[in-house]
Amino acid sequence: MDNEVKNGSEIKETEVINDSVEEVLGKKKKTSIKPIFTGLIVILIVVIIGIVSIASNMFGVKEVSVASVNSESITQLALDSFYTQQEAAYQAQGLDINDPEQLKAAKQQALDNLINQTLLLQAATADGIIITDEDVQSEYDRTVSQFESDEALQTALIENNLTIELLKNNILTQLTIQGYLATRVDENVTVTEEEIQALYDQYVAGGSNIPALEEVKTQLGDQIKQQKLDSQVGAIIEALKDTAEIELYLE
Repeated sequence: MDNEVKNGSEIKETEVINDSVEEVLGKKKKTSIKPIFTGLIVILIVVIIGIVSIASNMFGVKEVSVASVNSESITQLALDSFYTQQEAAYQAQGLDINDPEQLKAAKQQALDNLINQTLLLQAATADGIIITDEDVQSEYDRTVSQFESDEALQTALIENNLTIELLKNNILTQLTIQGYLATRVDENVTVTEEEIQALYDQYVAGGSNIPALEEVKTQLGDQIKQQKLDSQVGAIIEALKDTAEIELYLE
């Protein structure tokens, strides 16, 4: 893979790894069967650590570091903000946040996701990935166009503890990570009939009320393809961790 500078126009064809990015950043609700592309709006709720840090300095809040990644600090404030925005996703995964042990697990998952995000952003910077203001605006326009009204957009922002400015910054993070992964992930993965049959049999054996194989064959194939892409992304992150200096301070 080459490391030449990429811009937004060059990465428009990388949407196939979108779900993998969401999985890495903890924004993806785990479901049993679904197509890779549902066409539904996804609120980008990745916390921008720098913005949180700037805000804490403005209000004189002492920053407590919970981790560092290659000497880049992740603060308690950043983690708390990230967790608040991800709470619904963790509950959708079956975590009971009223249970102290499961709440601790959810917060650890949030920290893991922030570490993954930091590693990927650092790697993207080292690779010279560039996202322009025009790229961000274009994706922002596409995102908000999927809401029926401005009121619906504002409601979604409030529900996700977002502002327009944060949303645009989150889009920048999303596109940057996508741009980096597009240079590392091989999207030409194949799915065999045997793999589809095996997954179908797995659902049947698990008691799922699943339609006939021919009716869900495409969805099953998409799911297997996404799993293979996710596996590639996981391997990329593990490789980054192997050469990174990561320190954890969270008890």
